[in-house]
Amino acid sequence: MRELPAQAQVVVLATSLLGFALWMGLLPSLEPARPDTALVTLLLFLAALLTEFLIVPLRRGGVVSVSTIAHVAAILLLPLPTATTLAGAAVLIQQLAARRPWYKATFNTGSAVVTVAAAALAIRVLGNPLELAQPAPLLSLASLLIVVLTYHLVTSSLLTLLLSQATRRSYRYILRGNMLSVVPELSTAVVGGLVAFVWHYAPLWVVTTLCPAVIAYLVFKYIHRVVTETDSAVETMAQIVDERDHYTYEHSSHVAEYAVLLAEAMRLDPEEVEIITSAARVHDLGKIGVGNSSLYKTGELDEAERAELQAHPVIGARILGHFQGYRRGVKYVLHHHERWDGRGYPDGLKGEEIPLGARIIAVADAFDAMTTDRPYRRALPLDEAFDRIRAGIGLQFDPMVAGHFLVLAPEFRQRVESRPVPLRAWGAGREELATAGDKLMGAAAGALAAERARLEEAPAAGLKLMGARLQPAPRRDRLVRPDQGPDRGRARPPRVRALDAHGPIRRAAGRGHAPRPGGRGTEG
Repeated sequence: MRELPAQAQVVVLATSLLGFALWMGLLPSLEPARPDTALVTLLLFLAALLTEFLIVPLRRGGVVSVSTIAHVAAILLLPLPTATTLAGAAVLIQQLAARRPWYKATFNTGSAVVTVAAAALAIRVLGNPLELAQPAPLLSLASLLIVVLTYHLVTSSLLTLLLSQATRRSYRYILRGNMLSVVPELSTAVVGGLVAFVWHYAPLWVVTTLCPAVIAYLVFKYIHRVVTETDSAVETMAQIVDERDHYTYEHSSHVAEYAVLLAEAMRLDPEEVEIITSAARVHDLGKIGVGNSSLYKTGELDEAERAELQAHPVIGARILGHFQGYRRGVKYVLHHHERWDGRGYPDGLKGEEIPLGARIIAVADAFDAMTTDRPYRRALPLDEAFDRIRAGIGLQFDPMVAGHFLVLAPEFRQRVESRPVPLRAWGAGREELATAGDKLMGAAAGALAAERARLEEAPAAGLKLMGARLQPAPRRDRLVRPDQGPDRGRARPPRVRALDAHGPIRRAAGRGHAPRPGGRGTEG
């Protein structure tokens, strides 16, 4: 529990204490099950226990289960003490069986007891829907809706409050993120009411309620799967675009990482930060419609190639517009190549006409483009990249966004310098890498030979034995070639082959290369 913020700990303790206080307070009123209620009590307890294991994750934390069906049915069919004990015991057993941490087990148990007790007390507003069904059907339906809404509001409020405090996000942010689960949750509560009505009037037909219960669970799973797979599919497409050009490998993830830092430094709403982040991850998705000749060209683009490349924000926005989860970030993808002075594309927006999220992505995109190798130039030194961002204030970049970026320059420098850079050869890079490898192996072989000679000169027998152990096994690449001229007889270290997109090295601080003439600036 120590990993939770203080406010979240207060929510956990308050909910747990309230729930267990209610439970213990109602236990003395718990009566032995009567013969006419013993069977339904047992069946509902087993149903509540089994459905507790049928959980579906929510988008922004927490899980939801279809145990709501058993809880609502128990509220309508059983006395309050029995219903709360049934729900609390089922949740507690499931939490212990799943080996949840004690604070999670107590919070979930307390939350279940409080929710069931609140919904059971809500019956007193109009009366039990089961008893009102025949004399006043509309009143019965209204009473059932009150029970269903009370159950949903209490359980979702407690969970959302905990998640907002635990993640330091706003209550509204968590609530809106999990909004897709509202209809299925209400549906399961209605199914619970249906189960109670069927048992009350025709117990033998209760088996028919299994079908809507299963459907409710499948709907939960389907919604979660659709949301998860949609996000994964779109981001995978963007990643494929990055991997299509090995110079931009992981470019989108880097831009998203930088955009998060900037957006949080500017203290934007957490929900807006998430929209900007998701847009940054897919901001170059439209390059799927750009030909290889334009992407890989090492020199200046002609007019047709430039027009083709500048169409990628429009293509990306058009694709993302078909996915509901990305529609709020479409404008950021569309305008991330606009300039503060109005000389950008595709629409030539100027100043604050450009959406703030697009201005943030523009700075992050330009910085990553400048600090990585591209077909038309090598990576710039970090100091030069910072200088270019500074020089672009009021011209290419929003002064406020660029100002926050420069304040965070040490953080960005640390991120770049600590990031593994794949060994990608371009131009003469393969030969340069091979030459550097030869030099490294030559130096290592010389050091090993010197150490071996020193050990062999030592008088101690133990050192001689160590020297013997250091004798390298015969290797094919150490065979002496007869045509080595004056150097014949010397062992030749193995040649290191240049790697392509494998084997990480670390970028040294401030290192880079000057841009080639005729490069394409800071486009990502």
